[in-house]
Amino acid sequence: MALSSAKAYKAIFQFVEKRSPKEILARKQGYQKPDKVQVKGSQRSYDVDAMAIYDDSADVFAIEPDLKKTTITERIGRWIFLSILARERKGKFYLVTDEKIKEKVQELLDSKQIRAEVIAVKA
Repeated sequence: MALSSAKAYKAIFQFVEKRSPKEILARKQGYQKPDKVQVKGSQRSYDVDAMAIYDDSADVFAIEPDLKKTTITERIGRWIFLSILARERKGKFYLVTDEKIKEKVQELLDSKQIRAEVIAVKA
């Protein structure tokens, strides 16, 4: 069973609240949604699942409930872009995923040299 968005968002909110952000944006009911971000010079845009806004930085969160070979290239592109977005905003990029695929996700991040921290959640 893949990681549910409810469990993923719960993990994000618990993680973020310890850091006392000024604002939390999330693609979840009851929260202001973060804007889609577009790759400069391209029609390509990506959703940010959550963002924690601080005085001088912003952390970016993406939820990856599972990994499928058919979408892995697209996912890696998203991770690269969101990692760059987090660095531009002087924050960190966090990838929230099922604990069962944490090692595979970490291997992919390492092999592509993507700066991200993995938050593993029990599905």
